[in-house]
Amino acid sequence: MRLPPQEVAQNEHVLKSEEVIELKCTPSARKIAAKYAGIIMQSEIVSRDEKFGYIYRYNMVKSVTDDGSFHPEDGTKGNVYKVQTKLVLHTEDCETFKLATYPLFELPPSND
Repeated sequence: MRLPPQEVAQNEHVLKSEEVIELKCTPSARKIAAKYAGIIMQSEIVSRDEKFGYIYRYNMVKSVTDDGSFHPEDGTKGNVYKVQTKLVLHTEDCETFKLATYPLFELPPSND
């Protein structure tokens, strides 16, 4: 199954905020997105694509605390790292939504 990319592709038409508000898909997409912890609703970007229909993209940020297993030799236990993710919802009919998440982070480098 093909999924839309995490960032807006060249062939997509990015909608203006007035257009987004008028879409019948928008309330449902926002309701789905709001269920995810760490979602940044203000980061919403909506576009239209021939293959995927309307695409809603949101940034998400969560914190992960090192339990000591990331790099036990470095004594990183207790360090807090931000985990950034992109949530992508898309729909062709404004009734059925498919979603994908894309990680936008890297874990601390290994000293191996």
